[in-house]
Formats: sequence, structure tokens, C-alpha cells
Amino acid sequence: MRKKEEKWEREKPQLVQRIQILENRLENDEKQKRKNNIIIKGIKAGENQIKEGVVEFLKQELQIQANIKEAYKINREKRYQMVRVELESFHTKGITERCERGERKWE
Repeated sequence: MRKKEEKWEREKPQLVQRIQILENRLENDEKQKRKNNIIIKGIKAGENQIKEGVVEFLKQELQIQANIKEAYKINREKRYQMVRVELESFHTKGITERCERGERKWE
């Protein structure tokens, strides 16, 4: 029994360090994934055509062509609809944010 405890005490710092590294890696991956997301409020799209509705909205309102990975509703209220959009790249998100602020130069 004593040998197992000694072995555990030797391995414990290594395991704690490995857990911290894995937690940091997971946190960074989550941040990177969220970095490409935008939220659009008030979009009019049917249940089955959310992605197409978002593409059309971005074309009409912001005059940009965006590559969208995924789009889905995040609330079900009828007053206004909110859609979470995952864009292909962070560059596209920068373009959409600058368009919202009224800047049209994005090259």
C-alpha cells in the first residue's frame, strides 16, 4: 500500500500539469470557435431556410458575400428572431462588423 501512495505522490504533479495543459487547450479551441460567430437579430427566415435567409440578408443589407458553416435560431420568440451564424473565417466576421458600423472599405 505504501508503494502505491509513493507512486501516486510522484505522478501527481505530472498529472496536474497535464490536466492544466489540456484545459488551456480546450479553452483556446472554444474561444477560436466562438470567434467566428455572429448573432443577427430580426431576420425573417423559415425553419428550414435559415442559412439561405442569412446569406440573403447579408447580400441585401450589408452587400457582402459570406461563407456560412452553420446557422440556427437561438430563441423561439415570435416578437423577434435571433440567429447564431458560424462563419467560415474570422476575416468575414471583421467585414460584417465594419459594414454594420457603416464602413464600406474592407479590402
